[in-house]
Amino acid sequence: MMSANALAKPCSVIRSAWQNKISFDLHADPSRLDEAIAITMAPPWEGAMDVIEALAEELGITLHCDLQASALPSDKPSKFRREYPLFAALYHSLARAKRAPSEAAGERTRRQILIGLFGRFDGTEVKIYYAQFLEIRRGLERLGPEMPPPHADWRSSGWAVHNAVKAQCDAVETVPAEVKEWLDNFAKLLHGERKVGERLRKGGGRHTGSRAATERLGEQDLHDPEFARRIRSQAGKGRGRGPRPDHADLTPAAPGTKTLSVRTGGISAEATAATSDSEPMPTIEYTEQSTIGPKDGKRIARIIDAQASDNATLSAADNSLLALWRVCEALEVLADEPLDFLYAWLALTTTIDPERLMRLTKSTATPADKAPHFDGEHLAYRLKNGPSALDNDDSNRMVEIALPTRIAHHLRTWGEEKPFAGRRAHVDNRLAHRLGNTPGRTPTLTRLRKTGAYHLERLTGRRTQAQILSGGFNYGQVVPATYRRVPAGKLQGIFAEHTEALAAALLDRSPPGNGLRPWLDELNVRRDITRQPTGSARALEPEAYRPVFDALRSAQLAAQKAIIRAPKHSTEALEAQTEYLRVLTAQTYLAFQLGTGARPIAQRATAGRVGRGVQSTQHAMVFIRDKDSHAFGEARLLPLANDLSKALDHQDAALQHCKEQLQHAGWQVTESPERDRQGLPAWIELPRNGEAAVRVFTNAEFAQVLAAYGIDDPRPDYNATRHTVCTALDQVLDEAHVNAVMGHAGVGGRYFQPESLTSPDLGAIKRALADLLRRAGFRLI
Repeated sequence: MMSANALAKPCSVIRSAWQNKISFDLHADPSRLDEAIAITMAPPWEGAMDVIEALAEELGITLHCDLQASALPSDKPSKFRREYPLFAALYHSLARAKRAPSEAAGERTRRQILIGLFGRFDGTEVKIYYAQFLEIRRGLERLGPEMPPPHADWRSSGWAVHNAVKAQCDAVETVPAEVKEWLDNFAKLLHGERKVGERLRKGGGRHTGSRAATERLGEQDLHDPEFARRIRSQAGKGRGRGPRPDHADLTPAAPGTKTLSVRTGGISAEATAATSDSEPMPTIEYTEQSTIGPKDGKRIARIIDAQASDNATLSAADNSLLALWRVCEALEVLADEPLDFLYAWLALTTTIDPERLMRLTKSTATPADKAPHFDGEHLAYRLKNGPSALDNDDSNRMVEIALPTRIAHHLRTWGEEKPFAGRRAHVDNRLAHRLGNTPGRTPTLTRLRKTGAYHLERLTGRRTQAQILSGGFNYGQVVPATYRRVPAGKLQGIFAEHTEALAAALLDRSPPGNGLRPWLDELNVRRDITRQPTGSARALEPEAYRPVFDALRSAQLAAQKAIIRAPKHSTEALEAQTEYLRVLTAQTYLAFQLGTGARPIAQRATAGRVGRGVQSTQHAMVFIRDKDSHAFGEARLLPLANDLSKALDHQDAALQHCKEQLQHAGWQVTESPERDRQGLPAWIELPRNGEAAVRVFTNAEFAQVLAAYGIDDPRPDYNATRHTVCTALDQVLDEAHVNAVMGHAGVGGRYFQPESLTSPDLGAIKRALADLLRRAGFRLI
């Protein structure tokens, strides 16, 4: 029996769902549709038919039935990727191959391997199946365009991919542990040592199921002292524990107070809390004479430092940060080797992952992969995640910054085409050798990068802009970053200010005549750069919508004139009245999108309005829940701009007037939309059977109005208005307010979280939204 919260559906469940949707027997039908469904694990969905036919042709399966004539559901499964992971991967692989024909062979190899491993699955361990699928799919994506072409069978293709990934690992000094684990698991699946959806015995044994009789422990084993010692040794319990302080008070302490007394390991000492937040190291002093050696003394000092309370409570992330004096020491160690210093300095100032910086290439060509490129003056690299490209043009995902003249000169002068290749372990080893047994955390390239990212985020006050410079977004920041667009000049200015501030702070902490001054003294960075903005490709300037509002106002005036010209109570008058309502609702719909940041209205979208004095004493408010998802609604409560509130009232009055006119003429008008959707713009659809219906105005109706009146739609995508709102508000409001308006409360918009003790500035939000509508050209007639 499959659990109710299973992630993926097994083959038998999918077959049953298909059988309920079609009129013929799958098992008895000679069309081989049953085989195609089992191999691709496809859902009974109208949108899947073209993909099934393409995959069947690719696999050499001839379908004798007309799939296009099947009456399958038109709605895409709500949990498409989770319930049908294999088909979702195949679906997107075909789309990628169509967009990039040069990668079609590699995509076919991916599809061949995924189908061979995960097709026809009909087991009960669906969670294990889903986890294995995600692991293999992500590993196959690691090769990118270097994916080898398909072989005659999927196992041969799988071994070719395995060898290609292994060759990549052999070419670098440091291989992440997860890549090694992926290679091992992939090889076991290819060999057949591990099966898809197979649960291993608890404890990580090689065989599944219960223990065999020869594996069970006997009474003699349990009482054998040698066996007990061997078990303790294997479990790692033979290691002795290090010395521990006698007492540790982990509550925050005032600066300069004595927080810990230690009598252990042959020493007596006292620890005193740090004197400032920026210098978190406590002071440790002997309280009586000790004969302990320097090396053991340093080791015990580290234990004391870990146990002594600080004047601030550190988080796990804080433990990765270095004080600026420690950064200064690290750079002084590396200053005598130009490439080591450049590597560390770029990790500190650009905050790019050191592993990625190792692949930096000196080239004037636009990067074709995720490796950063240096053209002699500018450093260019592609965002690893976040905003998507538009129409095969991913220039919006490129980051380009001008390096300081001195840094750029040395980077041009030193090193080969890939100056930092294989240098990470060398730099970390140098830092550990020189600073590993000195007070403070041992500097590493990763800690330098995280320290730079911390100072950069404090400087900008905006996570999105800081993480754009790093070349990728944290898990919780990917979605908010998708909607924002940042000008190149803004990013260059942030980088320049960050670099110059760090250089000045480090020079203040370094003694005269040390090795840092030739590198950092009077280090200046350009503040202007000309290139396309980075971020959302769908965000437009609000002024781009001005022609649409102008055209819709003209259409309204024409509809009003048609009402006046038509004979009273005639069919022409009713049609003119409903057409006027349709155009008015289209204008209100666009204003609603730009005045709230709402998504294109879909089936699950809800909204309700209240006037001034209910939720707020000063503002009319609207409650919106617009995300078309069962799991995440992104509900929020927003103030309405005065013009938008008046427009919605005017549109409601026009709707009621039109409804009364139709009822007076003998038309039957159905009820208004559901109660929880009455805050959304609505119109009256006038069919030919004498029954009119009040419906919520959706994005599809808006597109039809624009097409009917020959109005150019400036939106590159249906949700372009939401991207426009987010980008425009990001220029005038702080990040928390923007996230609150957009519904991204869980990633920093703290105002709508249950534990929030603060309230958003509704007045500031209202003024920003009103100004956006004004710039877009919205006004009432």
